[in-house]
Amino acid sequence: MACILVVDDHFLNRHFLLSLLGYGGHRLLEAANGAAALDVVRAEQPDLVISDVLMPQMDGYEFVSRLRADPATARTAVIFYTATYRESEARVLADACGVTWVLAKPSEPEAILRMVQQALGASSDSAAPLPSAMSETTRKQIFAITDQLGDDIRELDVEAALGRFGGNLPVYLRALQSFAADARAIELQLPERVSAGQREHVYRSLHALKGIAATIGARPLAELAAQAQAVELGELAALLLQVKSATQQAADAAKNLAVHLKPLCNPSGKGVSDAPPLRVQLQALAGLLEQANMDSLSVCEQMQQHHPSALPPEFETLAHAVNQLDFHAALRVCHDILQQSQR
Repeated sequence: MACILVVDDHFLNRHFLLSLLGYGGHRLLEAANGAAALDVVRAEQPDLVISDVLMPQMDGYEFVSRLRADPATARTAVIFYTATYRESEARVLADACGVTWVLAKPSEPEAILRMVQQALGASSDSAAPLPSAMSETTRKQIFAITDQLGDDIRELDVEAALGRFGGNLPVYLRALQSFAADARAIELQLPERVSAGQREHVYRSLHALKGIAATIGARPLAELAAQAQAVELGELAALLLQVKSATQQAADAAKNLAVHLKPLCNPSGKGVSDAPPLRVQLQALAGLLEQANMDSLSVCEQMQQHHPSALPPEFETLAHAVNQLDFHAALRVCHDILQQSQR
């Protein structure tokens, strides 16, 4: 099996690819931006890198250009995985820095696995088939739930999203649970960035919002984010209220659906999967807070879901600071909790 590095600044996008590639038994690595990915490549020498193009700190183009400039990493295979709105631009950038493969975000699981096999130099026919992750009984239960919820989840194309996740209900559930925090973090950034005239940052935020919305099946929000990407910055303010409303509606639908799907994943009352140990998650959260990384919002929410009884009272203060985007204050509390856990 191969060693594959996934590079994307949004947890949900990385999570989707890591879950999908896990079916093939590959050794999987991840990084949240090009700068971190460079360190991983130099240390681990992966066989393949799947990278987003638009990322903060160091984008995919600069990341790959640096790979190609270093003889030790110059021959590393790379796939650009980017939102369809900029696929043509991604193709130009890919050609300029020696990337052969470009995937639209999101893509169907089979298309991703075929391209991964091609990039690894294997026959696309040899890709491990996606397992049947859902019984017919579970499928009927899911669509009975969606029929029951009706207009409450009209923003979500559940059938298409489940197909994208290969019918893996626990993975889709985690994506729904992560979406609300991820989408809220992006939506909060937009007004300030528009007011400051930060066109590229605004574009990146809309690009990310469109990608995570499409991943969970929130098609109306994905289409609105794509529409907003095509608007001049001076005209974008009028669309922000629509984006905010659509984001809230999609987040509410995702939360509602997740609540109803969760019993299908864990009828015994256990979590949908074994979460990493609390201290490991706290250390990861501290690293994100040091970078003022917006992924802190989703990680914090997941910790509250996975360790509701194990978290100390101080975690409420930490979570409040994260929700207020006060990363400095949240980092102080996180370090205090880590020190307490060593005693």
